[in-house]
Amino acid sequence: MTRVIKNRKKLQSRNFIFYTALSLAVLWFVFCLWLSRFWIDELSVYLPLPLALLCVFGIALLPGFTNFFLLMTLWLETWDISLPEENLPSISILVACYNEENTIEDTIRTVLNSYYPKHIELLVINDGSNDNTSLILAKLKEEFEDHPHTLRIFHHKTNLGKASALNTGLDYASYEYLVTIDADTLLHSKALTAIMSRFRNEEKDKKVGAVAGSIMVKNSNQSWITRLQTWDYIVGIAAVKRQQGTYESTLVAQGAFSAYRREAIMELGGWQSVVGEDIVLSWGMLRKRYCVFYESTALAFTHVPVTFNAFFRQRKRWARGMFEAFRAYPDIFSHCTVSTKLLIAMNLFFPIIDFSLLFFFIPGLILACFGIYLIAGIMTLLVLPLTLGMTLTTFVYQRKVYQSLQEEPPRIRWSYAVYLLTYAFIQAPISLVGYLEELLSLKKRW
Repeated sequence: MTRVIKNRKKLQSRNFIFYTALSLAVLWFVFCLWLSRFWIDELSVYLPLPLALLCVFGIALLPGFTNFFLLMTLWLETWDISLPEENLPSISILVACYNEENTIEDTIRTVLNSYYPKHIELLVINDGSNDNTSLILAKLKEEFEDHPHTLRIFHHKTNLGKASALNTGLDYASYEYLVTIDADTLLHSKALTAIMSRFRNEEKDKKVGAVAGSIMVKNSNQSWITRLQTWDYIVGIAAVKRQQGTYESTLVAQGAFSAYRREAIMELGGWQSVVGEDIVLSWGMLRKRYCVFYESTALAFTHVPVTFNAFFRQRKRWARGMFEAFRAYPDIFSHCTVSTKLLIAMNLFFPIIDFSLLFFFIPGLILACFGIYLIAGIMTLLVLPLTLGMTLTTFVYQRKVYQSLQEEPPRIRWSYAVYLLTYAFIQAPISLVGYLEELLSLKKRW
């Protein structure tokens, strides 16, 4: 009886957070729309009314609603950072690798040396590497032969793609709970315990398909673009995942570090051979009414792109992944929860916001330099305190997470200000290229 009461309170709390945050965000949107009526009238003198509306919605109203809803969720969400470690299961961990001679050894060592009370079966799938990956794997196989956990190596003769490699691991995995880790991802020693504690705690009364871990940047100081990405992971991506996880609808249980129920993956036929295989899998689970959570204390550190060209290619793939998910599940809106519907619908705001930022706001800033505030004015400035509030709220929370794990917490640096002022302008054109390539069905390249 006690468990039922606790679970009911938890559900009521999540429903309360969702409808309270949504109601406040809608009120904010209506208030801003009322304030914008004169701005729309003024813009209509110089632009056709549809373009004037697109401009106002794209650079002010939609970003304002999105950020306000996110900020309210973060303020209302009060889940404990720590979870009880009880009844943790044995797990199979899948690592797909292709030409990862520089990182695969460290990744394997962090997994096998993790603090986890049950058996770990680590399956590494070498997807046709033509560097020294095979030799490194052979050496590690011999070294860990007598280790309490199990290391298993599989080789593809040719490069078949990440999805194929993961499906090979799925075929040979021994346990019901699976964890995927990228070959350049390093786990915190307690990450596996944290992510599986969340999984077991939530599935007491829910149909849980996956739990996403918390990815942070390992090579923060390697270049200017890695510094900006560091802040994106700390205060951008982490904030969105916390919001989505609160509503049991994390839209991307990223392949870099997430835990899955094998049954849920099998029900969807495994990983699909697409660029965003983790996005498509996550949406498939949500469509089947599985809950997909996020665990902020399940820390893992990844190597992000060092050059702008590599960053461009990665974020373009991410943008295409959203459209791949829509193509894979065009009827998802009729098969998921109310909160999932809203979170997915908000994804459709991003192409509008990115387009407006590039083709309305940047020209508006140029006009403002000459004293013409037709586009960049008071209404656009209202978005800034919301963005600042959201990032600072997430930053404070992330510091608590790091401190709870005895890790040195992040500090505010000059790159944080640069991130706030420039990152959206860097990201927008890249995303637009990705959207366009996917809509035109152009060839996918890594």
